[in-house]
Amino acid sequence: MTAHRRPQRQPVDGSRLRWPGAAAGFTLFGEVLWIGVIVTVVGLPLLTLPAALAAGVRSLRRYLRAERSGLAEFWRDVRSAVLPGMVTALAVIGALGLIGASALVASTTSLPGRELVLVVCALATVAVLTALVALASLWRPTLGWAEAARALRPALTADVGGTVLLVVAVGLTAIAAWQLPPLIVPALGCLAFAAAVVVERRIAREHPLIESAH
Repeated sequence: MTAHRRPQRQPVDGSRLRWPGAAAGFTLFGEVLWIGVIVTVVGLPLLTLPAALAAGVRSLRRYLRAERSGLAEFWRDVRSAVLPGMVTALAVIGALGLIGASALVASTTSLPGRELVLVVCALATVAVLTALVALASLWRPTLGWAEAARALRPALTADVGGTVLLVVAVGLTAIAAWQLPPLIVPALGCLAFAAAVVVERRIAREHPLIESAH
């Protein structure tokens, strides 16, 4: 008699269980573009940009998990984040203003080493914008901006790969806006999506959903 062979367990795709909203690629792309539109509109005054980014990242995270992610949820996050987030916006605007002034002085003078100053200014700009996006991705209504700021450095250093992804996304967004300003709309959607992916990736590493079957 031949021994009865037990059927082998098929590997489970944990990503589909954790992020069911990512299964339909085209609709996800459309959602990213839509988030780019509303983040651009809400963030246009600049003082509201941190709140717009935070709401956009949270909306895309809800979409990935197949939760309600409509305008009502987006506006609820914006209302919670906008007033406290203006302090963050002022700090970012001030930092970018100082960097811009330094770059202007370096570009209009013939001082030695001005090329190095311009490179440092460009890197500092990317660093400030990356910190803004990372901070927005950490914001939650129950956490607030101050607590998110305290969690910023550990989050950036604990996941170097995710930080690099954010830097690349910020750089591509800046290049797109510089080459053709209307591209800032889809670029902001992609930037919010990159931030959402970094957050979900960190959660997946810290709290594995499915153990590998042996």
